[in-house]
Amino acid sequence: MKDHRIRQLFEEEAMDDSRDQASVDDAALMRAIRGGVKRGQASSRRRVYQYGGAGAAGLALATGIFIAAGGGDYLTRAAIVPAPIVEEAPQPTGEWGEYEAFRASASNDPILKSALDKGEVEPLDVTVEGDDYTLQLYGAVRDSRKLSLLYEISGEDVRSTAISLGKLTDASGKQIGSQEDRQDFFVNGSLYGYARFDLDASAGADLEAFKLEAPVYTRTRNPGYDKGSEQLTVLEAEVKVDPGSSGVFEENLAAGQTLTVAGQVLHVEQALITPKSGYIVLVPDEGNDKSISRLIGAKLTVTKDGETVESAGGLGVGVIEMLTEDSSRFIFTFNRTPLPKNPDSVAFSIDGIEALDREEQQLIANTETAKVLQAPDEKMTVNVNPGADGTEVVQFGYPIDASKYFEGNDPPSTMFLWETFTDADGVKHPLETFGAGSGRSINQILPNSKSTTSTYQYASGDYPQPLTFKIMSYPKEISEYAEIRLK
Repeated sequence: MKDHRIRQLFEEEAMDDSRDQASVDDAALMRAIRGGVKRGQASSRRRVYQYGGAGAAGLALATGIFIAAGGGDYLTRAAIVPAPIVEEAPQPTGEWGEYEAFRASASNDPILKSALDKGEVEPLDVTVEGDDYTLQLYGAVRDSRKLSLLYEISGEDVRSTAISLGKLTDASGKQIGSQEDRQDFFVNGSLYGYARFDLDASAGADLEAFKLEAPVYTRTRNPGYDKGSEQLTVLEAEVKVDPGSSGVFEENLAAGQTLTVAGQVLHVEQALITPKSGYIVLVPDEGNDKSISRLIGAKLTVTKDGETVESAGGLGVGVIEMLTEDSSRFIFTFNRTPLPKNPDSVAFSIDGIEALDREEQQLIANTETAKVLQAPDEKMTVNVNPGADGTEVVQFGYPIDASKYFEGNDPPSTMFLWETFTDADGVKHPLETFGAGSGRSINQILPNSKSTTSTYQYASGDYPQPLTFKIMSYPKEISEYAEIRLK
């Protein structure tokens, strides 16, 4: 039975990665987020989107945008994960030599696969042992912002283990990197795979050495996060890398430019182009009269010697970091395709935004009479029911165009609320996604769905009515193309 469950977990992970990074591993949510959150999983092979509360932070949906709120204590992934299709066997396109055992795990990552095809992996020869497990590092692929380590883990019952929540520290013990994602496969008695780390901007460019701390957990759907995932050991390795292997051909393009769409201004805080990825950060202007929750159809276009490379946004590429309820940053890591070195031109574009007027953000409802008084759509409904452990569960229903969730890799948001609500006397109260910590999926969108729901819970009480909730994301689109030339 245990072997069957472990095989099932590997099959599910393979299916999750089969849409060319349409979904991302747990720790990928830590991109620009100061802590761990959970991922929504589509476990059916039907065309279904499922989402719900999970782990230390709830789960909402906002098309591959991950929301961090409350300074890391209330972290929510607002992302939708498509039901996966069966993974096809990777097709060899290059000789990988000693790295051949990594083909199954690396073939779905375009940046890593390109490095392996072109022989651009920096070789490593590091082996450490601990608690009957052996970790061997074979190679590294990196730029100044991301580091991928190719590894092998062997040991007793290693098939039922996984690395998660790894980190990198410098000689002083300061953390300079956090694990974003992991993918591995059981091959000839060992786990072969890669772990990708987000590097601290101040350390990545001149990185020469670091200490890897790699916690090993029992393999579950979300190792290191699930309640049933036990930490078995922490493998530590001292690693030296060539400082000249990153930073070469990287370009920090001029920041300070602005992108205007639908009358809303976004400031370019950062534009870094490397042969591995493009890193773009935009900050909404404080004077905007709308709250933007998503940039639709984000795309990076890079030209070199008359040839154009386009790297699309969507799931797993865009992050929105919520610093406060009124302050955010859009962070993009365009990593779907390698970029040319020393490009002639670079442009960032979007097809529109999802946004609400400030007044539209106020969702006002009388939860005692089950009546919505103010909402972005007049068809919105509210339902309240008793919950467990002295809580009440409030569920908002609202109309959607389900077809948009099944087209391409950039589906709309679903409604996500801020972490507090306000009663009629102006007193704020905590709000959390329903089922936080349960790991179960709550809601789903089917191809013929006319509506969906957003479900939250709060402590039972006699609250002065009506209650006011603040909407942080909602599928209200404004189509308007906008482009900014970065080079």
